[in-house]
Amino acid sequence: MMSFKGRIKEEDINSIRERSNIVDVVSDYVALKKKGKLFWGLCPFHQEKTPSFKVDPSTQLFHCFGCGEGGNVFTFAMKVDHLDFPEAVEVLAERIGYRINYEAVKPKEASKKDRIFEANRLAMLFYQYILQKTREGEHGRTYLKKRGLNDDIVNRYGLGLAPQSWSSLDDYLTKKGFSKTELLEAGLVIKGSKGYYDRFRGRLIFPITDLRGRVIAFGGRVLGTDEPKYLNSPETVLYHKSSTLYGLHLAKNEIVRKGTALVVEGYTDVLTLAQVGILNVVATLGTAFTAEHIELIRRFAERVILVFDADAAGIKAAESASSYLSEFRLPKMEALRDLEQTNTSGIDVRVIVLPQSLDPADFIAAQGAESFHKLVDSAEPFFDFYLTREINKYNINEIRQKEQAALVCFKLIATLDHPASQKEYLSRVAQRLEFDEEALTVKYNAIYKKGSAIRGEARATVLDPQEKAERSLLHLSLKYPEVRNRIPAEMDESYFVSPAHAQLFTVLKKMGEGKFDASALDNLDIKLASKATELLLAEPEYEEEKLPKYFDDILITLKDFRYRRQINKLKAELQTLKSQENKMHYDALFEELIALEAKRRGLRQAGTVIDWRKT
Repeated sequence: MMSFKGRIKEEDINSIRERSNIVDVVSDYVALKKKGKLFWGLCPFHQEKTPSFKVDPSTQLFHCFGCGEGGNVFTFAMKVDHLDFPEAVEVLAERIGYRINYEAVKPKEASKKDRIFEANRLAMLFYQYILQKTREGEHGRTYLKKRGLNDDIVNRYGLGLAPQSWSSLDDYLTKKGFSKTELLEAGLVIKGSKGYYDRFRGRLIFPITDLRGRVIAFGGRVLGTDEPKYLNSPETVLYHKSSTLYGLHLAKNEIVRKGTALVVEGYTDVLTLAQVGILNVVATLGTAFTAEHIELIRRFAERVILVFDADAAGIKAAESASSYLSEFRLPKMEALRDLEQTNTSGIDVRVIVLPQSLDPADFIAAQGAESFHKLVDSAEPFFDFYLTREINKYNINEIRQKEQAALVCFKLIATLDHPASQKEYLSRVAQRLEFDEEALTVKYNAIYKKGSAIRGEARATVLDPQEKAERSLLHLSLKYPEVRNRIPAEMDESYFVSPAHAQLFTVLKKMGEGKFDASALDNLDIKLASKATELLLAEPEYEEEKLPKYFDDILITLKDFRYRRQINKLKAELQTLKSQENKMHYDALFEELIALEAKRRGLRQAGTVIDWRKT
């Protein structure tokens, strides 16, 4: 692991983790109270009145069941003090008085990531030289001036220009000692039928950096009429667009100072706003605004404001920004809970839709920075925006569609934590749909059980049985390594519907009977690590003395769910076929269906299939 002081040895990282008791470290920030074998406290990452932050000294892991943060002692230090991993290692080493023996890194010993970082750095310098010092760069300089971007902002964000030729960068970096394989892995060249050629040609170049300011990728904009208009680097070991925001390295200090991050659609929007002194601005990179982006920004901001154009592209972007909500099955939608204005997760997301089909640059040119600030101050809460867009999908002049719109609103409202918020939004929906508010509330309560924690009850009522079975199996596999040898060899990711669960199952299966603790998180990404701590530290719903039988029943239940999915798929396919037109194919599918149904009946003779709807 690289620090600016040199390489940190793996054994040093392990020693620091083993000597840093997570209870002691967390206690520097949170008042913990012991309950049984665990410690509980108020989460330092979001505002809450009832403790939902759990620390397990036996595994040296933590998890907050309010905001979803989880991990080991390094994860906690990174999150609470806004550090990257090497910085967290150094801070914890200093805390326990551990001396790190840094290793100097020789060029031949540099890792693949280090080589790509260096290739990207040199590529940025190459592109900057072309833009600033060559005749070919004049075209780019003229374009930037027409957009009103001055030299200071161009230099601050490191803009450059890719030459029109096919192999200028390739030739330059090859002379610097980089292999074709390294340049391909960095996303700087493409392999074609006639050899390698530069990915970016004849484009204005925008370097994309990580939080430490290291170049991890590039975005390129054409200066003519070629397509595509924008071209980004491919995903690499350094660059993952769904969890990266353009300009965050330069914006983060201002975001922390103001407590607010503005998220715009493009590179030049960032530059334009930054040039007029609005520095707390970042952009997505050709993708929707995702849950990963929320997690990234939440390290620095209490509020996020999404800024969209009012034209068709902007409205589409506004819809895509909320599309990731559909990744969570209602009512278990942590994302909507995160986006509630009065939430307990510490993040408030709002929306600005710019008027008159203007982008931020055009708006500021026409109306000035002060008018933009007024728009920011009046930004609409995301939940209101999203709820309105859902209602607008229906023709509420027709009673059946009006009722369907109400049911969609009910599902969204059920995700809110606060009864006062639920009541307020039910009132708004009643007014919008022209329903009697009292009658609408009665209907809502009939579905989501009045007189209890509505969101929790709703979750228990309609929680997907497949997901509940997956969670139970993973909880047991995390907590009791010895039960993993009961998992049949043929069981694989296809038994799981949730991609995160499937990925975690693969990790555990490879571990065998190894203990899952703080060291096990080292090879997991942040999101998967949080999922693992959530499942591991979840409250048990079984009697330990009956654990083997309970675990076997879960295995049978997951197999039953898989057979049901396969059976339903075959039935649907058979319904679309006409037996006389394609008799052989129809008969083959029908025989496969009969065999699967026989296997499913056999499962019930082998053990208990748990009815999760009753648990």
